[in-house]
Amino acid sequence: MNSQRTLNHPLRLALAGEMHARPFLRIEPPERVLHLALFAGDALDRHHAWLGELCECFGVSAPQHGASYFFHDFGPWRLKWENHSEFSTYTFAFRGDGSGDFADDLLRRLPQAWLGQLAGNVISAAQLAFVSAGGQPLAASDPWLRTQFSGPLIAGARVMAGGEVWSDFLVQPDGVSRFLLRDVGLREFQAGRLSQRVLEIDTYRMMALLALPVARECQPVIREAEADNYRFSASAAYFSIIRARLQELREERIEGVPTLGEFMERRLVPAMEFCESVRRRQHELIERLSRTDSLLRTRVTMTQERYNSAILASLNKRAELQLRLQHAVEGFSIVAISYYLLGVLGYGLKALGKLGVPVEAELATGLALPLVVGAVWFAVRRAQRALHRRHPSEDPAPAPAASSS
Repeated sequence: MNSQRTLNHPLRLALAGEMHARPFLRIEPPERVLHLALFAGDALDRHHAWLGELCECFGVSAPQHGASYFFHDFGPWRLKWENHSEFSTYTFAFRGDGSGDFADDLLRRLPQAWLGQLAGNVISAAQLAFVSAGGQPLAASDPWLRTQFSGPLIAGARVMAGGEVWSDFLVQPDGVSRFLLRDVGLREFQAGRLSQRVLEIDTYRMMALLALPVARECQPVIREAEADNYRFSASAAYFSIIRARLQELREERIEGVPTLGEFMERRLVPAMEFCESVRRRQHELIERLSRTDSLLRTRVTMTQERYNSAILASLNKRAELQLRLQHAVEGFSIVAISYYLLGVLGYGLKALGKLGVPVEAELATGLALPLVVGAVWFAVRRAQRALHRRHPSEDPAPAPAASSS
């Protein structure tokens, strides 16, 4: 056994368990189901705190912090708890008498002190009555059906090739909406799947509509677009889940009433399209702001480039003036050095004449003038080349042409 454990990757068992995570709650008629969805946003600690307090009421150990699924048989009912980041769901399964009557208030069977702590956080509450139909479909005109729902319009459909779903999608005075499921010919485990799909549709419907008030608030003045984008994206995701769940039901029309999908398309789709239109306006506004910002940046960049070009042109003019001044100073320096050298040479020749050497001092000085000037010019140019080789960056370059920008 130990050798097998050492062979396993540390995540192998956890990853293998994902195939069996969140199993369907097994339901058999007659049975009642109460489904609560609690919304707390990103406050994950509140989800686990609520579950822990419920378990404490019955002396049951709560799951570890961070768990996303929990199931336990509490005796009076079975509980299936799931965490979905933004919200958590509590599915309570009660044994019924098979009448399909919703008169029994299932909320009264739960700890009232615990329910009091949920005030303001229940986003969806649904009571599901699952009964056996004995293989007989229910007609939309059946008078008994009207006694179960108070709404003027009842939606129903035959689903999963053996089940029926009925609901008016209204919140009753007790704060719970009603769904009637009838087993006409469902196979094993289909009842649990059907119940979960119907309850998920109701929960995700409410989660998707959370964006509707936001859309209405944003309609007059679309502002703080980035802060509201998450709500719209989440709403679109929930709406996609609703459509996927409706497709899995494989509805068949019952004459006289709209199917669940038609009811959703008529009531929910316009709200979702309105949210989508506001989201598109937000994106268009963001794109316009982005283009305006790009244009402003371009104008600022062009202004800076023109300013830099003017500075470079001014520097080029200064460099050109310095170069001309340097050439002028260079010419004066050659003349001055030559003058002083010829003066020294004249003094020397005159001294030789005093000593009796037959030399015409003035004539010799005049003949030496071009030689001295040439030698001085050559020496100055050579010194400049040597200096430029040591410091090439200081070599004065010719003035460039004015920038075209």
